[in-house]
Amino acid sequence: MARIKGRQARPAGASATLYARVAPHNMAKAQAAAGALGMSVAAYLDALLEHEQLDEQGRPAWWDQQVYASSDQEELPLQRVG
Repeated sequence: MARIKGRQARPAGASATLYARVAPHNMAKAQAAAGALGMSVAAYLDALLEHEQLDEQGRPAWWDQQVYASSDQEELPLQRVG
């Protein structure tokens, strides 16, 4: 596939695929921001993640909600079948 004029090519093997479902209004926001910058949504999200600041636990610095460890999760009382 030919590269879109004005977009920089990535070196071979320099990317990984990220699949995510987001709210429609967030997709529209990402598309608008990427379009305003003249780049794809993928390039915009890549740049956004490059600039993400993490705290000493590896969490986003802006995150202010409670974080639960997997050990805090209770097991559901499901019965095995069979």
